[in-house]
Amino acid sequence: MIRVLIIDDNRQQAEIISQFLEASEIEATIITDSPEAIAKISYFKPRVIILDIMMPKLDGLTLLKKIRDHKEWSNIKIIVYTAKNFDVDKRKALQLGADLFLAKPTRGFQIVEHVKSLAGVPSLP
Repeated sequence: MIRVLIIDDNRQQAEIISQFLEASEIEATIITDSPEAIAKISYFKPRVIILDIMMPKLDGLTLLKKIRDHKEWSNIKIIVYTAKNFDVDKRKALQLGADLFLAKPTRGFQIVEHVKSLAGVPSLP
């Protein structure tokens, strides 16, 4: 079972992504608060994280750096999924260790395919 942690302060948008993932038998949990996400990663043990940049308290790029600096989490794949679709944000996210940068909106089935690909699960033809 693939576990995905969706970290986005927009719960409605995160719920839509979660529904697409769960329809594809991917377990998804939503966190709307970056500091809470740090605690959740340790016991949820996601294979993939879908992370928004624009978050209250602790922005997504800072959280991305914290995740990448934690040696036990180095194998977690991270998709930065944001409305902040500027080259500077994309470069920074990739430099900090994001595996993929997606601009909002992206179709739900495409997000599922990216998650499966990053998790090493083959897609059906």
